[in-house]
Amino acid sequence: MRARRLSLLLVGLSGCLQPIGFGTKQGAPVDDTGGSSDEPAKDPNAPVPTKIADFVEFLGSRGYAAYPTTPTALVPTGPHGVAAVRGYYHPTLAASLEAGNLEHPAGAGAVLELFKADGVTRFGWAASVKLGDFSDLGLNWLWLEAIESNGEVKVLEAGEGLGLCVPCHAAGDDFILGIGR
Repeated sequence: MRARRLSLLLVGLSGCLQPIGFGTKQGAPVDDTGGSSDEPAKDPNAPVPTKIADFVEFLGSRGYAAYPTTPTALVPTGPHGVAAVRGYYHPTLAASLEAGNLEHPAGAGAVLELFKADGVTRFGWAASVKLGDFSDLGLNWLWLEAIESNGEVKVLEAGEGLGLCVPCHAAGDDFILGIGR
């Protein structure tokens, strides 16, 4: 049941999803934790950064790689315009979802890896982190969407209460959509 709830969390970042087989990250074998075997171990309790510059570095270094993740990539139908996604959830958000909370605590965050049509090549991310205990109509969430180009993370959109993100996510429980309620 826990894996199902975590899989459904992806809807909160990418619209309706359907499971597909999952390939590899940048051609490297994927292990059970979602990290690739050529990466150093990551801290499963590392906080999701709350400053944009730190968030960008966190994404580029895959600081989220030890977070709970979906077992497979999923096909999104949401607005991110990608072929496949895989989500990683900070333990704070994973625990809140597991408990069935309608409001998530500060520090709850998620990272969605965005993949090209081959389902193997990651080219970007959509991510969010809750900045305080109250959502304040979505203004208290930091949203970020970025692509990877020539080994660099390039931010497409980022900000607190981002107008591109909040309207869609407002339909969810505390701005997280599709968790089975």
